[in-house]
Amino acid sequence: MHELSLAQSLLDIVCREAARLSAAVRVNAVNMKVGRFTALDRDALSFWFGLLAKEQLGTAPDLVIEEVDLVVKCPGCGAQERLEDPPIVCPRCGNGAVEIVSGRELDVWSIEVDEPTPTAG
Repeated sequence: MHELSLAQSLLDIVCREAARLSAAVRVNAVNMKVGRFTALDRDALSFWFGLLAKEQLGTAPDLVIEEVDLVVKCPGCGAQERLEDPPIVCPRCGNGAVEIVSGRELDVWSIEVDEPTPTAG
């Protein structure tokens, strides 16, 4: 259920950035990079984000989640490989002391907005 608290934190970031730009800015989409090793339920995060955004903003921006592969580097044999599933070991030599190169990301990559049209006065 940690996706609910992550969705609220994500919405806080979005609202803070939107307010920094302009009080009347409309947020269209939030683009994230999420690593496979985060064990994040993407559907649950999208659900909670949409629900909270509608409640707080009146509308829900698109939440676009790009999955980042789990990549490890082996200090033993020097291999750098993408892994599909645990165990987290070097697929070439079996070394269990690998360095995780990518796959733990949980980043807001960008926020897409429509700035309000200035009114003639």
